[in-house]
Parts: sequence; structure tokens; C-alpha cells
Amino acid sequence: ATLLAESDYEQAGDVPLSAPAPAPAAVAEPAVPTAELVVQKSRNAYPLESRLTLIGRHDPVTGVHPEVDLSKEEMGKSVSRRHATIVFRDGLFSLPEEIGTLNNPMVNGATLEPGVMPPLLDGDEICLGAVKMNFNLRRTG
Repeated sequence: ATLLAESDYEQAGDVPLSAPAPAPAAVAEPAVPTAELVVQKSRNAYPLESRLTLIGRHDPVTGVHPEVDLSKEEMGKSVSRRHATIVFRDGLFSLPEEIGTLNNPMVNGATLEPGVMPPLLDGDEICLGAVKMNFNLRRTG
């Protein structure tokens, strides 16, 4: 129950002048849709299950544990420990440019531009170093 202060009541009676306005309803973020990265060479699928998904190589020394660990996909180390991050925001997946990677991520053959976050579309090809993957929105139902 909402408690009203004495100043919220009229002097002559106990009728509230105005009840406090209800708090605005929080706008719910859309749920993360079911999507995955599928490595072209091995056909291994890596689910994208959160709003931020780190892609890279596991490194026990520094403690880096990416959600999409490409350690077994490419042994030449062309993939950095923290090579890329897929972001889900405003209903879209995107792949922002990652500062400091040696082999800049590419989407459909184009190198990402600084500050630009193009949306990822179903079937887009993503290259991280020597690893080529496809972004797939998985169909449900």
C-alpha cells in the first residue's frame, strides 16, 4: 500500500488531493533470439545466448574464457584471445570493430570500420583470422 503524507490531504477532510503517480513501466528488452555461429571448415556450431558474446581463444595464463572458444578451430593463432564481441541490442545482433586485434574481423569480405556496428543478418560470413563462420538465426517451432 502507498502511504500518503499529511500534506497530501485537504485541510477540511481526509480526501487525498492526488495520489502519487505510478512509476513508469520498465520497457523490457527483447529476449535474445536463438542464433549461432557455424564454423565453415569443421561445421561446429557455437550458440549465441547472451547480449554480449566474446569470441576468441581460451588462455589459462591470463584467464580468458570466451563464450565462443575457437582454440580447437585454428591452431595457427590467427584468432586473438579476445578477438571479437557479438552484441545483441535494440533487437539486432551486430559485430563492432574490436580495437587491438591483429587480424581485424570481416563481415561478408568487408573489414569493419571504426565506430560502425552493422547488423548481422542470417547467413552472413564472419572471418576472424583464418576462421570463417556463418551467422545463423535458428528457426524455432
